[in-house]
Amino acid sequence: CVRNPPKPLLPSTPFAATVQLEEEERKRQLLKFKKKPTSSQGVQEEDRFENEPGGPLFLDSFFRHFRESWCIQLGKITATGKFAASTHNKQRKRQDVVGVFDDIEELLKECYTECETYVDEQSDTIEAAKPEGGLPKRSLGRRGLVVTEMDH
Repeated sequence: CVRNPPKPLLPSTPFAATVQLEEEERKRQLLKFKKKPTSSQGVQEEDRFENEPGGPLFLDSFFRHFRESWCIQLGKITATGKFAASTHNKQRKRQDVVGVFDDIEELLKECYTECETYVDEQSDTIEAAKPEGGLPKRSLGRRGLVVTEMDH
């Protein structure tokens, strides 16, 4: 198990601040619909929405799904890198570093592929959720099947 696994954090940009505010607002809205658990005096309540799916396009569920496997892979890469740093043999060190770079490249390709798949899926979902145009309204005289004359 990794001692200090990396935590997925949003960068500190205005867009990230907006997303975080929307997430807090979503949690407040959900709070209205849930019963409040009774808490003991002086005991801090846990975040009841920690395991709640949702957020901006279920992004938290996406990271929760891949977090463990990515953290394990990063832990192995880190251990290999530390071992390579402590080796005194130049040839062995060079070989280990090349192996670490290969592992990092493989992990980043996997992350990129999964993120691209997620983005494609979400954009398809958003596109499918757009309302379709309504049926054209016809005058009372034009209702029913339209009959056309055929050439004989």
